[in-house]
Amino acid sequence: MITGIYEGNSALALFDAYEKELPSKQKYITDLLNIYKEHKCIVVTCPEKEPGSFYRSRLVKFLKINFKDL
Repeated sequence: MITGIYEGNSALALFDAYEKELPSKQKYITDLLNIYKEHKCIVVTCPEKEPGSFYRSRLVKFLKINFKDL
């Protein structure tokens, strides 16, 4: 588990907070969905190494789309 300075040094708490903020980013999320619908593909990158511990997994879950971890 990655640790950092956030609510008890929990990276998980940081990712949870990010996920809770996603609904407030609806305009940007709609833009991503439109790109996905048009091209059937989007690429989202982030620095985290582990697939279950990154922002893009939370975004993909919120978008309700399939993804492939490269």
